[in-house]
Amino acid sequence: MIPMLVWHEHENYEVHTLEALDRLIDPLDRDGRETTPFAVSLQVNPQSELCIMVGCEESHVEFYAADQSPLVVGCTDPWDDDLLIAHSYRGHYSEMPRRYCVPIADAREAMRLYFQTGKRPENQRWNEW
Repeated sequence: MIPMLVWHEHENYEVHTLEALDRLIDPLDRDGRETTPFAVSLQVNPQSELCIMVGCEESHVEFYAADQSPLVVGCTDPWDDDLLIAHSYRGHYSEMPRRYCVPIADAREAMRLYFQTGKRPENQRWNEW
């Protein structure tokens, strides 16, 4: 499977290299900062997917794996407050408490690690809901 980056409802792009991943995320992050932050998902194999929020300093990160329990885990730390971070998830308005976000640099590193390994990134602390 060729890794696929997906954002909004019908926008996606094949990702062949780590450098291409960064080149794709950079303008998406700028677009989100100019409009509304939004979710970007990367799928490198049929069993898993990593989603981050671009467009602001705080980013929610979620990892899905069909062969793990729980199926979905989200990041947690370093903030301990419930300030709501508004964003769009594939065209739908959503809000996430900041306690379930990390700095955008950490989220982007998680995406790079997932791209390289296809596994849940170890640079995050995960909240297994």
